[in-house]
Amino acid sequence: MENDDDGKLSSLEQLFRRAIEQKGNTPKQCLASDRLNHGLQVSDDSLTVTHSLSGANVAGDASLQTQWPLSLTCGVGYYEVVVHHCGVIVVGLANQGYPNVKQPGSKKHSCGYKSDDGQRFINNGEGTSYGPTYTSGDVVGCGFCSRTRDVWFTKNGEHLGVAFKFPTPDIVIDHIFPTVGVEHASVSVNFELKSMKWSPQEVIAEERAMALEKVRTMELPTKDKTADIVASYLLHYGYHDTLKKVMEINPTDTKLLLRRNDGERQEECQIKSSKLVERNTVIQKIMNGDIVGVMEYIEKVFPGLKWDVWPSLLSQLIVEHIKNDTLEEAINVTARTECNTASGEPHPLISEVLGLLAYNDPRSSPLAYLLDQSQRRRVADHVNSVILSSLQFHPESILESLLKHIMVMPILAKECFYPISLT
Repeated sequence: MENDDDGKLSSLEQLFRRAIEQKGNTPKQCLASDRLNHGLQVSDDSLTVTHSLSGANVAGDASLQTQWPLSLTCGVGYYEVVVHHCGVIVVGLANQGYPNVKQPGSKKHSCGYKSDDGQRFINNGEGTSYGPTYTSGDVVGCGFCSRTRDVWFTKNGEHLGVAFKFPTPDIVIDHIFPTVGVEHASVSVNFELKSMKWSPQEVIAEERAMALEKVRTMELPTKDKTADIVASYLLHYGYHDTLKKVMEINPTDTKLLLRRNDGERQEECQIKSSKLVERNTVIQKIMNGDIVGVMEYIEKVFPGLKWDVWPSLLSQLIVEHIKNDTLEEAINVTARTECNTASGEPHPLISEVLGLLAYNDPRSSPLAYLLDQSQRRRVADHVNSVILSSLQFHPESILESLLKHIMVMPILAKECFYPISLT
């Protein structure tokens, strides 16, 4: 399950990768039939395991883990075991790759609840008193809460109380696997909530409410960062007039942070930095529709950016001519070599806006959105990003990155821990 490249990725990248790998392909939980010990047999649906009931030529412990880690909903995981034939059974949890010749609870990184004496085992073979014994026909459940690390067991729908904290808190949560030890026994595992004897829904609701309450009562830093984030956004996109008003209301600092292009460091930048003021001039000219003026200005002030921004500016120049009904001028623009790609084909941006010429009334055509003020904004944002990148600043504002994180976290929360549906 682990990838050799994991160590080279940041934790956030690993979460994104995990979410992408699992998106639309949620695995169905089952027993890992590829890790069978001698004497073990697994049913075709990989939900029932049997250890030699005759006992002939088979001795010693045997255990089997599930294919995937314990599924967590709001940090709570639960599964049940239906006992068909009881020799000796241990229901529990263990870390990934737990030896299949050991019962859960008999070695480090594992815990379990044993059938013949009702004892609990954790990290070694020394048991302590816990609950009632169980046998054929009983249903035994095992639950886990990631916040408290509590492990508990149930028997025939009755909660038996917290047995212990899951051992070794350094284990990554998605490395905890349902693990069942069987000796001359046959059991089935169940992960479907609707057919369980005991429901974890109440515990899940409590954990969800606790998490929401923690968010609700969390205090923000003494210094409110909201105004700085908003001001940073305004600076990033060149809204200098609005920025001045904000700074009048909240005159905390005349320096604002723009993200460095390395994605990690941040560097202070004076609002009246000459390059940023020149960048603002570029944005204003685009928003006013003065594309010829902005192209002349860029050649003078940012000459190295010409080939990065010319296609979008020329496409907008064609749009401006169409808006002014100077169609011949629009067609003349397409004759410029900068409108073509290296292979000589028209640039995709140019091809898109030329579609306007196919309509007698472009303003009522499906491409009419290209004539809106919002199109100027899109072009201005693109040019702005190119300029910021050339100044070694990140092309995306802090506020935008923050909003993307907020939007993606609920997705990751649902998908990053191999979600197996409990409904």
